[in-house]
Amino acid sequence: MKKFFKRFFKAVLILLFILFIIAVAKLGMLYLMHRFPSPKMIADRVYTTNNKGVTVELAGHNYFLPNNYDFGGVKEKEGDIVKGMLLQVLWPNMEPRTAENMDEFRLVPGWGKRITILLKNKDRFKKYPDAFARIYEMYIDTYVPVKEKPDIYGLKYKMLSRHSAKGEDIGDRSDTFRQELYEEWDDGKLITFISCWHLVEAPGCKHKFEYNEILYNLSYSRKFLPKWKEIQQATVDLMNDLEEKAKMRRLAEGKEKLNIYKVYKGGVNVILAGYEYFLPNNYNHSGEHEKDGDMVKRLVLQALWPDMEPKTPKNIDEFGSFPEWRRRITILLESKDRFKKYPDAFLRIYKSYIGTNKDYIGGNVPVKEKGNIYGLKYRITSFHNKQSEDIGYAKNRFRQELYEEWVDGRLESFISCEHLLEAPRCTHRFEYNNLIYKILYSKKFLPEWKDIKQ
Repeated sequence: MKKFFKRFFKAVLILLFILFIIAVAKLGMLYLMHRFPSPKMIADRVYTTNNKGVTVELAGHNYFLPNNYDFGGVKEKEGDIVKGMLLQVLWPNMEPRTAENMDEFRLVPGWGKRITILLKNKDRFKKYPDAFARIYEMYIDTYVPVKEKPDIYGLKYKMLSRHSAKGEDIGDRSDTFRQELYEEWDDGKLITFISCWHLVEAPGCKHKFEYNEILYNLSYSRKFLPKWKEIQQATVDLMNDLEEKAKMRRLAEGKEKLNIYKVYKGGVNVILAGYEYFLPNNYNHSGEHEKDGDMVKRLVLQALWPDMEPKTPKNIDEFGSFPEWRRRITILLESKDRFKKYPDAFLRIYKSYIGTNKDYIGGNVPVKEKGNIYGLKYRITSFHNKQSEDIGYAKNRFRQELYEEWVDGRLESFISCEHLLEAPRCTHRFEYNNLIYKILYSKKFLPEWKDIKQ
């Protein structure tokens, strides 16, 4: 009997020891998985949804910051007042991280399709009357203009050289110390400036502008420089969407009361290009908070196709920041006066797009005629760099589709659509009432271009 108990006790001890070893091994595996997670685990844990995140306050604005947009390490807490934010997305659809596109963020050499968005509160420079102008001056103090170049992409273009504290031209020794500077000016005021590295492998650009009391600093590949205006607008649209999402989230949580009249029924009268418009709050997508009677240079509206519905409490989710366009239509209106030095502003924009201006180098050059479709002349265009090399021939993502409406030899509309991309969008431009219209929508609505225009 004693032998039996001895053997039984020994067997129990051995079993307990084996279970202990298994438990330690499992805990060790869990620790290693947590400490060194695989890309798939990271994607599944953090990036599979943009519903997880926090609402933070920056420069008096509340933004919902989804985990899969946040590039700062998701350190913010709900309700934090922050001095800055760091986001990262993929051009052209401003996609955040997902399980499917993780490799684009981690493994692609150089910049790839990545755009990094750094936002800072202007209050960090409150001792200066104009914070944005001060940042530009600080940059110019380091990189001194040495050569004026012809305007390009609608921007003033200069070559800069790095100077030492003693005023020596360091850039004269090596091209790596030289930079390209592109500036947008309006009535003597600096609106945007972009600096790009000169003659280095995988050059990048720093794109700076100011919006809603926030200083924006975008970083992306130099190959996207011709799209600078679209990138700037897409970034503003993204932040407006995240601000709208924060508002809806706070309403759902009871932290904010909805003033239906103020948000969805109110509006202001504004003057654009000599015409007075009533701008309802639920159509206004610019976030610029115009006042009654303001004379404005541009307006940004957003609606849902096909009924051109504005924002309402019932459809607000359809205006969210999705990678694809769905039913959203964004309408940008600009006064022709912004192009008053050109006799035909609309034709100038078209020529700039296809790269046929005498002072315009590179662009989306037509490479293949495709006939007519939807009542429009149809061509494939390919992006050419400054050396007139066909970059688009190598990569289909640099190719676009161009659709043109001509009446009696005059260009009435032109529409550029992304070629062979997931969830492609179209940019539809035309002129009416001394205004340049720029409408953005999903390519699936292209057959209805005439109805959308009307």
